[in-house]
Amino acid sequence: LWPDVLHQIWGDNGGWRWRRDDVMASVASDGGGVGPHVDSSDVFLLQASGRRRWSVQLEYVDEAAQSDAAGVCRTLPDFKADAAWVLEPGDLLYVPPYIPHEGVALGGAEVCSTLSFGLRTYDSK
Repeated sequence: LWPDVLHQIWGDNGGWRWRRDDVMASVASDGGGVGPHVDSSDVFLLQASGRRRWSVQLEYVDEAAQSDAAGVCRTLPDFKADAAWVLEPGDLLYVPPYIPHEGVALGGAEVCSTLSFGLRTYDSK
């Protein structure tokens, strides 16, 4: 099901073209990740290879309060996970805007790669 959904959103004729924000790939070895942070867009995380533990804090955090003067996102020093899941290849996780989350690669010598699809959202504040 998810390849059809992603094609509708990201394909050339996708009806949601205006919502496209970014696509990123994260590659890490065991224990690697960027640290807990928030995004200002809807984020769909697709596990491409290996395994990654995703933890979320179910409390809104204002991204602007976590950025420096240049607008660079900083990690969240007081992150406390309320829920966690281990994603395996083919799994998809949705993280709403401004919800703190952290991904940590698992699996020893196996390389972990995750694709992140960011979609612009309405300002819900």
